Amino acid sequence: HSHLTRWFAEVMRGHHEAQMSFRETCKAKIQRQLEIMDKVTTDEELEEMLQRDNLTIFISDNNSDCRITSQAVTEIERRHRDIISLECGVKELHEIFQDTALLLETQGELINNIEKNVTSAAEYVVDSKEETNKAVSFKKNRYKIASLPRFLKPFKKVNSI
Repeated sequence: HSHLTRWFAEVMRGHHEAQMSFRETCKAKIQRQLEIMDKVTTDEELEEMLQRDNLTIFISDNNSDCRITSQAVTEIERRHRDIISLECGVKELHEIFQDTALLLETQGELINNIEKNVTSAAEYVVDSKEETNKAVSFKKNRYKIASLPRFLKPFKKVNSI
């Protein structure tokens, strides 16, 4: 159970880092496109633009001298849609991770119980292998010496001196 939880947390961290890396890359590309269009924005302004769902923010400008090519506008809109799509994916994945974490938590004891039973079964297999080998050797013995089974040995009489 603890191994699964650690592995799950590691996967969540890796996914989050990949998503943040992709978001930062897209943000940098949008920032570059805006700079090409002579529109200077701060990091906070860019974050605010990305949080909104209105793409006209990227192309609206108070400066009427600013001319934007349709290719630049299309590129900016595409990057913005990528970021919005990525954020939706992150939200869905976060919900899946929460559900999985809840399942791990609620069924953790069951997993531990299964692990204990498997370990116990493996020990019984080793013991039965030893007993089978003893039985085979006794069967091969010409004199057929009887031996008490292991569970009866505590009741065996002890000779006193």
